[in-house]
Amino acid sequence: MVPLSINFYGLEASIRKEIANRIERTEINTHPLEGAWLLYALAFKGKENNLFLKRFMAELENWAISQVSGNRSKDLAPLSLCWFLSPNEDVKSIVVKKANEILAEALQKSETKFSVINDPEQIFCASLLRDALNGKIKAELMGHIRNNITGRIARKVLFIASLLEFGESTEEFRDLKSAEDIEDVILVLWLFERYRKETKDDLLCLWKAFEGIHPSIEISGSAEKNYVSNRELSFLYEAVIAQISEPDPNMLFDLYPMHPEIKKISSDHFKNKKYVSAVFEATKKLNEFVQNITG
Repeated sequence: MVPLSINFYGLEASIRKEIANRIERTEINTHPLEGAWLLYALAFKGKENNLFLKRFMAELENWAISQVSGNRSKDLAPLSLCWFLSPNEDVKSIVVKKANEILAEALQKSETKFSVINDPEQIFCASLLRDALNGKIKAELMGHIRNNITGRIARKVLFIASLLEFGESTEEFRDLKSAEDIEDVILVLWLFERYRKETKDDLLCLWKAFEGIHPSIEISGSAEKNYVSNRELSFLYEAVIAQISEPDPNMLFDLYPMHPEIKKISSDHFKNKKYVSAVFEATKKLNEFVQNITG
């Protein structure tokens, strides 16, 4: 198995620097969703004593409680992210009321292609509200999501993530590993990293897919071909942080340089968390090698 050449710590540092640069340039009052995604990423380093997060979070909160926010259905996503990130209960109370109103109106209207409930980005953000949503709205929204996990991979990923956030299990993610588009590769990688307990899958092939596109993407610079959006950058950052904070043991096993026969005989035991059996089988195979050598 060819090892990954990704330097996770170097990648994390470069993404963190770019996030800081981008949020400094973002007018949150004018582009609340763009700012909200960057704040979502900043929160991965913790909310306590995160002065950079607090500084810009205040701008998002001020927008969220203003009379301007909530007048457009597409305000649902930044409002939901604000609720998710804000420690201020007064702000959260105002925000969730606006989010419920937007969803109630959208669910009552005739469904159209451009409805907010057909926008997977908006719906994933709304799913972060979880039990703060009105019960009837939540039930209707979940039913709508179940019936609309179709189309391109990025759309499926965000709708699947929405169901998982609502606490509903699904097997829909099983058919997503064929992603080749840059956005799709990043979103699928994020899905499997964020929901490891639910997906229960090896991550090596997904990181190898990312390694294949990594040289061609633009994390910083002008918005040209292969430029990573704020949302994609935030999802990639979350995936990298997850891998650094809690490396996937199966991926480490696949990358560890050991004799292929030992790896083959112990692999199923290890990946089924039968670690004692894995060590026993590996030791037994190693003893066979020693006996063959010594005669």
